[in-house]
Amino acid sequence: MTQASMTVHLMLFYELKQLETMLDSTNDMIGDMCNATSADVIQFASSHTYEQFLQRTSELSALDSFPILRSRVGQVGAELLKVVYRGYSATPQLQEMHDEAIIRRTQIRLDSDQAREEQEKRAMELRCRQERSVQEQQLTESETRSKLQVARLLKEQERAFADEEHKLRLRFDSERKQLEQTTARVEHDEELRRARELAEVQVSVVRAKYEQEKAKHEALHKLGVDLTAYLTALATARPDTHLRIDAGAGGAGGAPACVPNVHFTLGPPKPGQR
Repeated sequence: MTQASMTVHLMLFYELKQLETMLDSTNDMIGDMCNATSADVIQFASSHTYEQFLQRTSELSALDSFPILRSRVGQVGAELLKVVYRGYSATPQLQEMHDEAIIRRTQIRLDSDQAREEQEKRAMELRCRQERSVQEQQLTESETRSKLQVARLLKEQERAFADEEHKLRLRFDSERKQLEQTTARVEHDEELRRARELAEVQVSVVRAKYEQEKAKHEALHKLGVDLTAYLTALATARPDTHLRIDAGAGGAGGAPACVPNVHFTLGPPKPGQR
């Protein structure tokens, strides 16, 4: 303990149980109790500094803090019931130093509390900023996810529209091709029908000509015409060029004949000729 003079005030409660033991053991029971109490207090105070002693003065009200006193009271035939700490007193200089120390400690504690409060305030502000930053980041991420989701939905919708349009185009092309094929088939059938009708008409015309020629030949045969010679004459090819020279008779009195006339009949030009 620091070198300081102070007085500790205590109140002792005890019960005298064996008078003969007290008379045989001591001539001054109160003095023995005071000495034992002083020894316990000195032993308690010597293991602490002045500030520690003041902080632990409440332990002076416990019986365990006075082992010497309890032992001595038991030796003189009494029982220690209770010890009450009633404070202390010191010199004015020590008390003033103690008060100043208390003021300094109080100021330090106040400063420490204020600094701690400022630190806690700053920590709280920093924590709030961090939480706000985290919330803003989460909000930004949520907005980004929402935008990406909307963009993905739009892409999927566009892809679905494109697929549907492609399907419609394919179906339209297929239907158009089927319609074209049907139209071509109908036109082809119509052309076949017309060709068949034309062929039937041509066959009818040829048959009619044949019947006409047959009737003509039968009529000629009845008239006694040689059909073989007739058909041969008809089948003979006409010449491409026909040349005829006409010369008149001589004049009267031996006059010379007229100048002959030459007639040319040209057939159609052959292919590749002019």
